[in-house]
Amino acid sequence: MVYDHPKISVVLSSFNGAQFIEEQINSIIEQTIKPDEIIVCDDGSSDDTIHILKKFEASNQIKLVLNKSNLG
Repeated sequence: MVYDHPKISVVLSSFNGAQFIEEQINSIIEQTIKPDEIIVCDDGSSDDTIHILKKFEASNQIKLVLNKSNLG
């Protein structure tokens, strides 16, 4: 059964979240009603977060915004 629904956008912010970011994004992707877009804004992570996010971006699962410096 297909339901008509308004566009669903999920926006996440991240900062040094490598330990949990992949699990978070996969959970969002696997929801019963799929989001139309997932936007992640990273605030200057220095751990492996950006590397993980770029893999999702390369597979067109997220839109990635990288802040040039930590904005807090």
